[in-house]
Parts: sequence; C-alpha cells; structure tokens
Amino acid sequence: MWPWFQIGDLMIPTFVLVQSLNACAILFWSVSRARHLELPTRSALDLVMIILATGMIGGRLMHVFWESPDYYSHNPLQVFDLLSGGYVYYGGLALGLISATLFLRFLPQPSGEWFDFAAPLVSFGTAFGRLGCFFAGCCYGKACSMPWAMATFDEKGMIFPRHPTPLYSLIFEIGILFILLGLEKIPKAERAPWFKSAGCLFLIWMVMHGIERFVIEFWRDDFRGMILWLSISQWISLVMIALGAFLLWKQSRKFAKLLPS
Repeated sequence: MWPWFQIGDLMIPTFVLVQSLNACAILFWSVSRARHLELPTRSALDLVMIILATGMIGGRLMHVFWESPDYYSHNPLQVFDLLSGGYVYYGGLALGLISATLFLRFLPQPSGEWFDFAAPLVSFGTAFGRLGCFFAGCCYGKACSMPWAMATFDEKGMIFPRHPTPLYSLIFEIGILFILLGLEKIPKAERAPWFKSAGCLFLIWMVMHGIERFVIEFWRDDFRGMILWLSISQWISLVMIALGAFLLWKQSRKFAKLLPS
C-alpha cells in the first residue's frame, strides 16, 4: 500500500489527498451537470458542499462511536485528528442525505430532480473514494490465494495476501455509475413506469449500491460489527435495497393507475 504521499519534506496522507481530489472532481462535475439538467448551479454547488461537509462529519462520528468508542473515550482529542483517518461510509451517507433533504426544502425545484442530479455524483464519489481506502490499506479483505491477491497489513500488523476489497468496490461502483448514466439518457416517454418519476435514478442507485456492498462485505476482514451473522453494513445495505425497491414499486403502481384500461 501507499499510505503517504511525499512532496519534498511534506508528507500528506494519501487517503486525504485522494478524497480531496475526489471532492474537487465532484464539484467541477456538479456545475456542468446542473447546467445540463437546467438546474441552478449556485444551488447545485451549495447542495454538494453540504453533502461533502456533513458526509465527512457523519463518517467520522460513526467511526468514533461505533468502531472505536473505547479508544476515543480515553483519547478524546484524537476525535479531531481528521488526517489520521477513521471514517465509516454509511455514517457519512446517512448524515449527508439527512442534511441534503433538509436543505432541499428551501429550494423551489422538486427534491426528486435534485436526487437524480446527485445520484451519479454520489456513485462517482463512492467509487473513487475507495482508491483512498486502497492506498491507506484500510477496508482490507480476507486472506486468499487468488492471483490478484495483494499483501496487506491487518489491525494486528500481520501481513497476508488478501482480497483487494477496495478495488472490488471501485470496479462495481464504476459499473453502477455507467448504468445510471445510461438509464438517464432514456427519453422519459420511453421509460418503464417505475422509472418515470423524478428521484427514481437515485432509488436505483440505492438498490444497486446496497447489493454491491452486501456482497463485498463477505470478503471484508476488518472490523465489521457482526449482528446475527451479518455485519452492520450488510444490515444497512438490506434496508437500502428494500427501501429503494419499495419506493420504485410505489412509483410503478402510481403510473399504472394513470394508464388507460
């Protein structure tokens, strides 16, 4: 792995560098995407900045209170050592979505349009954010003998050839991103009933990402917080899948009633 990036005498955590570049790319894309969808760019930038900021806070809080509460109870100032890593994806996603939903109440455009605007951006950020995990050596996989296994340290300092699970997530999420962008190009008149309403693109992302994360969790070997043979992330993934599928089904039912019998 490559946890540090050196420029002269300056040492930068690679995870932080990757996430910073990732955030910049999302901000640049959000401007062109807002123009393409005929949404106000100022509001788009505000929305993305809110998601990025609260996502970082939510990810950190879940790490502190779920993954390592004992450590931080004895070292409370380390909570603010943001450069040392320690973030949980679903914690960031949850707080980011809550804050975005509250912010969208103050915008004149329907919230569904903004969720569709955000879906590919969230997918992109999720995919390339995993590069930071890969370089940092976190979110590592179980020991294996696959030809593509990579030597990785675990939390005890033991090094084994392991599943490169951050790269699995990267590849799967890029596939999801291309599916979203392809679906978005379908004219609304030609879309299936479950895909006609604004906001459905984000619901599709929820289902696909939930499936992806649920599967990849079986290859993970870092702290997972198991509950009834599944990790907490897998339970959250199942909730995402069920909720996204249910809301898509409701959209399908709504448009089916509008069709002539």
